[in-house]
Amino acid sequence: MNDISFGIKKWQACTSYFDQLPDQHIDVPNGALHIAQDLSLQPSSIKPMLRRRLSPLGKFTLWCADQVLATEDGDERARRSSMPCVFASQHGEVGRTTDILDLYAQEQGVSPTAFSLSVHNAIAGIYSIANGLKGNILATAAGDLTLPMGLLEAASLLKSDVYDEVLCVIYDQNIPDKLKTGPVAPDFDFAIALLLDKTSPLQLRFSSTDDKNDSKEQEHPFLPFTRLLLSSTTEIQVLNFRHWRVEKHLG
Repeated sequence: MNDISFGIKKWQACTSYFDQLPDQHIDVPNGALHIAQDLSLQPSSIKPMLRRRLSPLGKFTLWCADQVLATEDGDERARRSSMPCVFASQHGEVGRTTDILDLYAQEQGVSPTAFSLSVHNAIAGIYSIANGLKGNILATAAGDLTLPMGLLEAASLLKSDVYDEVLCVIYDQNIPDKLKTGPVAPDFDFAIALLLDKTSPLQLRFSSTDDKNDSKEQEHPFLPFTRLLLSSTTEIQVLNFRHWRVEKHLG
């Protein structure tokens, strides 16, 4: 069994659905969850002219990133401009993509701008331009395991000992029924941004195991993972994502 551990310095999530709870904002130490059926959130770090290029998915995703990286310290902002970022999404800008496919089906033209904003790294690219980021930026997808694999990608960068912090942003949106390929395809909008480090009291440990979790889980990984982050218990808590075991420790 191989394992990798990392700390979560700060996290922010937003979603249009969470355990049938009404719209609200839940704060916990080092993190928060914003629940709203209408996720009309605006990332303050993106100037209005550039913000116009963002879809609603892009806006609430980068709002989460803004909450995690917010600082009034100029030196801190400069230091974080070289911090690596991992943007993970199973489907990316699927709304824009289906719009383009509909236009093709109607034999209409597609603008170069619309196409360029539909690619998988579009949100990451706009965030990089707006904030002058100079570090590694990765856009990744791993099917229904995108959430844990995105975290593992960020943790691997942290493990290299080159970086003290890594930003991990995971997001997806409700996709049309005709495009859903399995029971865990998201039927709600969500984003979560996490600032990973090595020393924060909130620690996650990922372990690979040969014991495949064959349970027929019907909910998207965002839901159990966010419940894990919200929990205040000091006891070790465990999640299973197929061949991966996740333990949460509070120091």
